[in-house]
Amino acid sequence: MFQLFQNVNLDWLKYRKVFIILSTTIMLAGLGSALARHAVPGGTEAFNLGIDFKGGTVVTAEFKQRPSAEEIRDQLHANGISDPIIQPLTDRCSYACRR
Repeated sequence: MFQLFQNVNLDWLKYRKVFIILSTTIMLAGLGSALARHAVPGGTEAFNLGIDFKGGTVVTAEFKQRPSAEEIRDQLHANGISDPIIQPLTDRCSYACRR
């Protein structure tokens, strides 16, 4: 068997305070980054929450010929649905619409 290190004897608990401080620093930096992204006007959302957290309705539609997203958006606006999120799916003739 191939061994890269032999007879490694490290006292990990000796450095536990350093590791705890390092872990806490990384977690606080991530939290600070998320809060900063959320608080900046015009910034992106810190977390891209799905429909299960935001609420709403998801509709997936398949078409014989794919219409443009603008055509779908115009029809939805004409039917009283404001600010839909239209996303093309991986296959070439499907869209998902979230409200």
